[in-house]
Amino acid sequence: MYDAFDVIGMLLFRHPLTGLNCVFHKLRTVQMGTGVTEDFDAFVVMVAIRMGWPLQDAVYVKKKVVAQRPQLDMISPPDLARLKDKYWREIELYEYAKKRFQQQQNAIPGFEEALKYFKRLQEIYESQVKQEILHIDPRAQMFLSDQ
Repeated sequence: MYDAFDVIGMLLFRHPLTGLNCVFHKLRTVQMGTGVTEDFDAFVVMVAIRMGWPLQDAVYVKKKVVAQRPQLDMISPPDLARLKDKYWREIELYEYAKKRFQQQQNAIPGFEEALKYFKRLQEIYESQVKQEILHIDPRAQMFLSDQ
């Protein structure tokens, strides 16, 4: 009944299901946007566009947070079924957030082009920053994302 679940823009830590109901309401009414961690670049672009920020000012440096996260195919089907049964409400919230996120992207004219442009800016920025960091301390490689 309790667990951690995160949605960009709001972190939920060990909220009971009543807390998730509150989050559904917030996701339906929030004006800035909803995002999901696996599509963080799109969330950054959406916020930048809505705030009127130049995309080149929204680039960031990725860092490794979880180096050895288990993949879904590493979890046995019976264990996966138990997890889905136990966390069905969190999964429902996540699916709703993904759907809302896609709707918000679709509502922004030229969003896909802006996202492509941002990803190119992001690649250039990360490359430059990594070179600078590694020039200062080559041991820093272990803290930099490979993505």
